[in-house]
Amino acid sequence: MRFITSKSMFLEQEKKVLSQLIEFSELPEKLLAQDYRYFLIVDFSFVLSASFYNAMVGVNEREEGFNLIYHVLDPEPEHYYRDHIEKYKSMIFSGSDSVDDFISALNEYSGGLEPDCIMDNSDIIMAMSDEVITIANREVDYTLIGFKCSAAKERFERGSKPVRFYNFETAKNLLSETMGDSFDSHQLKNNYF
Repeated sequence: MRFITSKSMFLEQEKKVLSQLIEFSELPEKLLAQDYRYFLIVDFSFVLSASFYNAMVGVNEREEGFNLIYHVLDPEPEHYYRDHIEKYKSMIFSGSDSVDDFISALNEYSGGLEPDCIMDNSDIIMAMSDEVITIANREVDYTLIGFKCSAAKERFERGSKPVRFYNFETAKNLLSETMGDSFDSHQLKNNYF
């Protein structure tokens, strides 16, 4: 695991993440319109859990050089510092990283006066690998998970047990609350669960 420690590196990772979705302000809508064909929704805390990391590793277990980009979009990453070195809230995990490495990184404080670890102080998080992308929103309390194929979704579900995923109506209501009038539930309904 490595923290991104310079603004240029952070912006490079942010470009990779947001290139999947075009506009940060329309994240769920853009995800539903992209190449992701299958969806699950669970509460926000899932993206901060060992179950999440195990599931992401499980989806990508056959992939050589597996990387998980874990990227905090809100609050603004520039607000974080450690030992006078800017430490942007973007991390890259590889297949050699353990669940303990993941949880430790999420709980790491930057050493400033304000608590600022990802676990306690991140409101919008995106995480992605080649097969899966997630958007987690603390305020609305959901993590939207998109998969490129049904096999990836099945491997993810096996790795994340016993997590309880939201039913379709709950998922629809959460996304509708976030997206308002722009939300069209047809694609979600066709590919949910």
